[in-house]
This record gives sequence, structure tokens and C-alpha cells, in this order.
Amino acid sequence: MADHPSVQHGVVHSVQRHEKEFCVDTDSGKITARVVIDAAGKLSRFTRRRTVPQFGVQFYEEQSRGDCLDFWFFDGGYGGAVSVEGGRSNACFLINKDMVRKLGESRTEGYRVTGPVAYDRLPSEYIAIGDAAGMVDPFCGEGMRHALDTGIRAAAIVADGLAQSRDYDQIRHRYESNASQRWSRKRRLGRLIRAMLKHPHVLATGFRLHPEYWFRKLWD
Repeated sequence: MADHPSVQHGVVHSVQRHEKEFCVDTDSGKITARVVIDAAGKLSRFTRRRTVPQFGVQFYEEQSRGDCLDFWFFDGGYGGAVSVEGGRSNACFLINKDMVRKLGESRTEGYRVTGPVAYDRLPSEYIAIGDAAGMVDPFCGEGMRHALDTGIRAAAIVADGLAQSRDYDQIRHRYESNASQRWSRKRRLGRLIRAMLKHPHVLATGFRLHPEYWFRKLWD
């Protein structure tokens, strides 16, 4: 490990663990490190995740929706739209994979599709943050919040672990326990609501009757 930290940019081809160090092979050379954090997003090649047959769809609308955050629940998925800069609205949906084909057949322009999404991370030897650690349902708040929160937690725990001369596995277990304590309840609630998407009328009624209760649970 270098005495003075530096930032290097490049494509990572592989990561191999050798006892107490990692060897990271990049297009600019090999790097050795005591800790590796996977922040490569939902399509990361380094942390395995359990995928589901859902895809994300995003597009912009040319009109603003004012101060409202609109949500729609429908057979095959759900989504929402919110006003952004430039008098536009940003619309994001999660839809079942069979609807992706129909979307392509409609020849709608200007939309982006990504997936399949993965909510749950499988056991891994890497510290994973953000979507690499598993996606949080969009109705639980923006993914950016999850990315920032897990990144801050990882940075603090890694820095403390290195200062205390803890080994990598101790640091990783401490981070995973800490992050799980913060996000596991939201993930369970997300699974419950996802299951209820098969009954959109019941779900919509629940949100209409007690919106404050549900949004506190989702966004606290």
C-alpha cells in the first residue's frame, strides 16, 4: 500500500485476493490494496446479485408537474414522475420484462431501459455500496440517498478499521452489519409492497387512506 494516497482512473479487468491484499488489474497497470470497495453500480461484474424479471425505464417529459410527485401502480409495474430543471419532468418506471418488448414495438423515442434489476446481494468478499449492494425500491426514496449513505458508512468504517489495524474481513463484516441495520427494514417493506403490486387497487387504497404513515415508513 502506498505511503501517500493517490487517485488513478482506469478500467478494472479483474480483482484477485492474495491473503491480506488484493491485486487489482487495470488498463494502466496492477494496483495492490488492503481494501476493495465495489461501487460499480447495478451492473457490477464483481459483486453477485439476485436478479428479478424487472427492468427500469426512464424518460423526460417536456412539461412540468409543479410541486407534485405523481405515482402510478398498474398491472406489470409502477412508476412516478417529478418536475426537474428546464420546465421538464423526469419519469421513471419499473416494469416486468414482458412489457419491455411491447415498449420497443411501440417505437416510443427518447426512453432508456436498464436491467434486469437486482434488489438482493449474494454473499461476496467485497465491500459493496450503492446499487452494487442491491437496489432499493424507488418508492423507498431516491437511489442516490442509498448510494451516499452506504458510501459514507463504508468510508468511516474502513478508515477506522485501518487505523485500528483490523483485518479486511473484520472491516467488511462490521460494514455489512452496520448497513444491514440501516437498510434491512426498508428492503423488507419493499418486498412486501412489490408482492402487493399484483393487487394495485388494494395498494393504491392503502396509500390513499394513510399516506403519511406509509411515506414515513418508506422515507425516514
